[in-house]
Amino acid sequence: MGGLALVSASSVAQTPSLAHLADLAVMSLGSPASRRNYSRYLRLFLGSGLSLDRSGVQAWLISLKRQRAGPVTINVALAAVRLLAREANARGLLSDVDLGALERIRGVKRSGERLGNWLELGAVEMLLGAAQGARNKALIACMVGCGLRRAEVCALEWEQWQQRGGRWVVCDVKGKGGRVRSVPAPDWVAEYMNAWKGQDAEHENVSV
Repeated sequence: MGGLALVSASSVAQTPSLAHLADLAVMSLGSPASRRNYSRYLRLFLGSGLSLDRSGVQAWLISLKRQRAGPVTINVALAAVRLLAREANARGLLSDVDLGALERIRGVKRSGERLGNWLELGAVEMLLGAAQGARNKALIACMVGCGLRRAEVCALEWEQWQQRGGRWVVCDVKGKGGRVRSVPAPDWVAEYMNAWKGQDAEHENVSV
């Protein structure tokens, strides 16, 4: 089976059905961050001009590897294309055989964990010192000290800032994929958060 032939980037705008198909696939995701990432990779795949079949997707993944994309990037890109393939299959545009062949493409195995980057103590102090106002200092402290994402911090309510067992905790944080967790806050983060909360009583029951 030949799969669903996709067009080049220059003609995607003239083919609303393809763009619409990708949009429908992405909108099924619950996380805004996942929608952004999947949309990005689907645009790249559509722009490659490759077909939505096993050989086309494998060729695209090889090109990503040649661009030194890491395992996480490649696996997310593959997941995005699989999502598009399922949407195409559900609408009769891709055969069950081609979909099955796509689903069997293996992702890249991760060996260990990347070291990553983080701010040293001096850099954190400089960042907090440059922040203007108690609110900005508290939000930066919460992101750095508790490891919360920007979207998670922006969605916080003051009732989630609680003291449990003698220590401060950010309760019921809703993260990617709808996962809910509670995050303990170091004492220095609590100082910034409580300084902001105590500065203006109007912040009670108002979104952080």
